[in-house]
Amino acid sequence: MLWGALGYGLQNAWPYPIAVAIGDGITATLPLLWAFMISAAFARPNGLFIVHFRWPQNRVARAMRYYSLSIGINCAADYVANRLW
Repeated sequence: MLWGALGYGLQNAWPYPIAVAIGDGITATLPLLWAFMISAAFARPNGLFIVHFRWPQNRVARAMRYYSLSIGINCAADYVANRLW
């Protein structure tokens, strides 16, 4: 929620084009960020993936290993893409 508010606030900083571009990048990453957050909640030890689907905990942990790295790469790539357009 705070990430969306930050993006919206920066998008409306119209005198500063760099702030608007950063705001566009932040708001564009929101759907992917929500998907990652939901996946991380489902991957907890008592989460949906392990308890309901009975997936092995080590495989779920391996799949979520690069969770924070992927969020950082996504934000950086989106920022660069918005600066180029």
